Amino acid sequence: MSKPPAPEKPRAEIFTPGQGVGYKMTGKGGVATTQPKTVAKPKVATPAKPKTAAKPKPAAQPKPAAQPKANPATKPKPAAVAKKQPKAPPQPGRKPPKKTSKRIKPAAVQSQEMAEQVVSSFTNRLTAEAQAKGGYLSVQDLTALNKEFEEQTETLKTQFEKAFTDNISQHEHDRWSTSRRFPFNRMIVKTFSYMLENDSRKLRRSDSLSRRILPGFFTALSMLLGPDKMEGYQGKCRAVVKILQKEYGKNFEWEDIYQSDDARAIVLDALIDIAMHFEDLGRRADWFIELVNNHLPAPDENTTQTEANWTFTKDGFKVFFNALMSDLRDALTSEGGRLLITRRHGVDTTIKLVEIVRELKTT
Repeated sequence: MSKPPAPEKPRAEIFTPGQGVGYKMTGKGGVATTQPKTVAKPKVATPAKPKTAAKPKPAAQPKPAAQPKANPATKPKPAAVAKKQPKAPPQPGRKPPKKTSKRIKPAAVQSQEMAEQVVSSFTNRLTAEAQAKGGYLSVQDLTALNKEFEEQTETLKTQFEKAFTDNISQHEHDRWSTSRRFPFNRMIVKTFSYMLENDSRKLRRSDSLSRRILPGFFTALSMLLGPDKMEGYQGKCRAVVKILQKEYGKNFEWEDIYQSDDARAIVLDALIDIAMHFEDLGRRADWFIELVNNHLPAPDENTTQTEANWTFTKDGFKVFFNALMSDLRDALTSEGGRLLITRRHGVDTTIKLVEIVRELKTT
């Protein structure tokens, strides 16, 4: 017979905390006894933090272009010179503008005004200084004032130079006003007169012209236009002179002719006639240069050595002819000017003139 199992030894009792402050027995001690499982509390899901948008990376700054190293052998190019503004086309028939005085005061008037200005300035300064010193001036005061006046010399020099230049211009106007038999000659020379040498513009400059060009120029002009047309232009310009003389009276001067719309329109017609003879520019230029050089007047006692040795060259012709045709070029580059030329000379002539002027730019 099998033996009955031995009685189980008493094991320790296990108490766990209950509700409140009491305890209760939950089981027997020992390894065999299973411990009660505690129920896990459900986890509460914590809301996920919103992801912040990634900041865009700043765009890489472009690297500055490498500056080319200066080449000491290369000279810097000069700054571009502002182009001369083209003249507005003439409006023949427009009434001359009102005028109350001459543009340039006579030499006697300018001299009187300048003398009064200098003396008045001098005496006023002395008077003011004497009053500040109690009514008298010492030698030291006069010495200091003399130094002050010397510092004003440059300003007075500029005023004197301007007056001198104006007087020369006035003399030039008066000299030409005595030759009113040929006003057209003066008008046509005006197109390139700034190139002619004078006291401030000597022939050593490459774009200067000797006044010895004028006899050959007028000879060529008469041959190109013909005597009848040449005299016709002279007569039209004489009529404009009479009208302006009557309009302005004693205030008339040659600058009024240069700015007259009627006179400018006459010159424009003449330039068109001249340009039409230069369709074959190279061949006609050779003819013109030879004609001018064959009509250079003989040097006299007033002719400088540089001027005596001056001759008309191909390079000089290019500069001269571009200046001569400047008013025509300005008219052709504006809508109003082309309309005026078309109305007076026709469409075919206008088209040819545009081609001639365009060829001037390539020579």
